[in-house]
Amino acid sequence: DSSTQPGHAYAQNGKLFIACNDAKLEILSLQLAGKKRMSTAEFLRGFELNDIVFE
Repeated sequence: DSSTQPGHAYAQNGKLFIACNDAKLEILSLQLAGKKRMSTAEFLRGFELNDIVFE
């Protein structure tokens, strides 16, 4: 989404992205502290994205 500020995480069509200045970074899998690695689909099923910003 071109209107998303750099560093903001957002979901689109079941995929997770981090907005960059002129592109977006797709997150394919992730691991929360103390948890096992999971796919983006697993993460999005159990986690609500509310104003997550990476700096």
